[in-house]
Amino acid sequence: MTHRTIIWPTVLIAALLSVIVGIAPARAEARLALIIGNGNYSSMTALRNTRNDARLMRETLEKLGFEVVEAIDADRRGMSRAVQEFGSRLRGAGEAAMGLFYYAGHGVQSRGENYLIPLEAQIEVESDLEFEAITLASILRQMQDAGNATNILILDACRNNPLAGTTRSASRGLAPARAEGGAIIAFAAAPGQTAADGTGVNSPYAIALAEAMQEPGLVIEQVFRRVLVDVEEATGGQQIPWVQSSLRSDVYLLPEAPEPIINLADPPALPGQRVPEPRFEPFDKTLEGTALQVSSATALPEGGFILSGTEGPEKGNRKAWIGQLDPKGNLQWSRTFAADEGHSDGISAIKREEGGFYLLGSEEPSNDGETFIRSFWIWVVDGDGNPIIQWEMAATGDREAKAVIQPAAGGGFFFTALAASDLLDKSSAYMSVFRFDGAGRSIWAQGVDGGPTVRLADMAVSADRVFVTYSKSDEEVGNWTTWLASYDHDGQFLGNRQISPEGSSHGAESMAVAANGDLVIAGAQSDDPGNVDFWVARVSPQGELIASVTHDLLDLEWATKVAALPDGGAMVGGRIMARDGSTGDQDVWLAQFDRSGALVAELPMGDLGSDDDLGVLAYSPEYGMTMLGIREAGTDHPENMLAAGLPLEMFATLREGSSTNAYVRTCKDETAEQSERDDACYRAKAYFPELFEDDVAATD
Repeated sequence: MTHRTIIWPTVLIAALLSVIVGIAPARAEARLALIIGNGNYSSMTALRNTRNDARLMRETLEKLGFEVVEAIDADRRGMSRAVQEFGSRLRGAGEAAMGLFYYAGHGVQSRGENYLIPLEAQIEVESDLEFEAITLASILRQMQDAGNATNILILDACRNNPLAGTTRSASRGLAPARAEGGAIIAFAAAPGQTAADGTGVNSPYAIALAEAMQEPGLVIEQVFRRVLVDVEEATGGQQIPWVQSSLRSDVYLLPEAPEPIINLADPPALPGQRVPEPRFEPFDKTLEGTALQVSSATALPEGGFILSGTEGPEKGNRKAWIGQLDPKGNLQWSRTFAADEGHSDGISAIKREEGGFYLLGSEEPSNDGETFIRSFWIWVVDGDGNPIIQWEMAATGDREAKAVIQPAAGGGFFFTALAASDLLDKSSAYMSVFRFDGAGRSIWAQGVDGGPTVRLADMAVSADRVFVTYSKSDEEVGNWTTWLASYDHDGQFLGNRQISPEGSSHGAESMAVAANGDLVIAGAQSDDPGNVDFWVARVSPQGELIASVTHDLLDLEWATKVAALPDGGAMVGGRIMARDGSTGDQDVWLAQFDRSGALVAELPMGDLGSDDDLGVLAYSPEYGMTMLGIREAGTDHPENMLAAGLPLEMFATLREGSSTNAYVRTCKDETAEQSERDDACYRAKAYFPELFEDDVAATD
């Protein structure tokens, strides 16, 4: 929808300002909400999106200060009990309380009465509704009897006719309902209409409602007008939401944020106080070194970033590297760590709660080319990068082996790696996850999976869980599948399940935890060895696949980095290669996806004759920005282009300037060599098709 991409950044900026200056909209009233989402019906058509819609509403309302009670796939007894308990809590919340009821599921009207259908309802004739369903009127009475000032009822409950062919001979959709006593009732569709369940993860109504609710400064009637416009546009006029209200005063879900006490752009001098400087400012720099390749960046609470990487030529003696940037992108210090024999690479660096940093790296001794051994280690360094102690962690004979480190709350760290009991036998490889304290002592260890076809992708840590995602191949079928194992912070195993769809090969590369606890996983999908597509998935903490999206831009594409965004979406980056018909240059790809998996914007970047790789992609809520690192790979002196403070709406601006892209310029340059021009056009027309629409029209 046309206005969405400019609405949520405004909300984000307002939220960031309130965090930076320590202010938040004050609310005197209690806010209570009951959410019911029924979808897994057995006696009538199941609804695919209702549980997702209920979840989206819960997340949205919790952000708005509501205490939320949720009932998912509830039978009649469960619905009745939830409504009664909600009414009781609302009565005890005081006269100023705001109550909100949201229902997603089947709903019908009969003789002017609206009924909400429980999960196990058995309705053979229309009169069965009185015994098997819950009336909207009974819910409204419970809320009105509480005597509170404001009640909001939202019904996304007229998605289709669940009783077609048996009852519902009267009409479609729901019937008008009277909103009395300081209430507003919102229907997903006008009386007699049905509402779309949606082709994505959420219904059009739920998506529009969640966005409009979070716009500051709108009275509730304006919120629902915004929803009407969005839903009408999304459904091509097939669905028009409807509202009835008896509110006697203005009601705001999110009031306008008060003016900041301190203007960070030009802070005033306060007597006896030091005005804090902004913790960041945008920068765009090239980090130079002796063949330095940056591999990770982590935002620091005090400002700036801690970086890790490798220094040295790709085929020469390499050293692990760690460095710190200040908030303006200036390199404050850097250190290198060399192996006693062979090569050493820096994998990632994280802040150490006890002070200083952990640097995870690997070591490959010089060998005769026939045998291969990689060992993983962790250096503990102080705040200036000076070494304190080194711990050897694991060893393997697998060239594709990987290790990941993440900080643990309260000190120490989580560590996972694929190691081998027999360094020359890949079949002995086994993946494990550990928790260590700040002194390097193991607190617990758990096995994950093993075997010659297992590949570790990433580890992520939420407030209460540790997640490990990995891929493994079915030797009989040949397909790769992606799996997710989870543990609590005390090492208790919580589950391990396949999260990739059946039928195609799916390999994970990177994972991030979203604000609501969901996981965003990026990787690659392939039905044909000659064609690999970007793959992005959203998974619940329990391992349930919520959304799975593939995106084909050229021939061979891998999503290698992912960063979760506050709105539930994700920034994803990766690399692109052409199978044939072009030079084979490797390019970088950046994209933004919304929470449903829909592509918001994308930007391929590259140049003729260079292999570019994405070394860093990070998002920091404290900074409210992205950190981007692109390096020219495959050379003895790669360049590391680092940028921070990039607004999320950067894609529109950058893409508008894409006519200056080297591929586009060369493609349209009639003086260029034909072979070079053909190579450039192959990519330019795939990356920026809108710039060649006139050419296509002329050909037609």
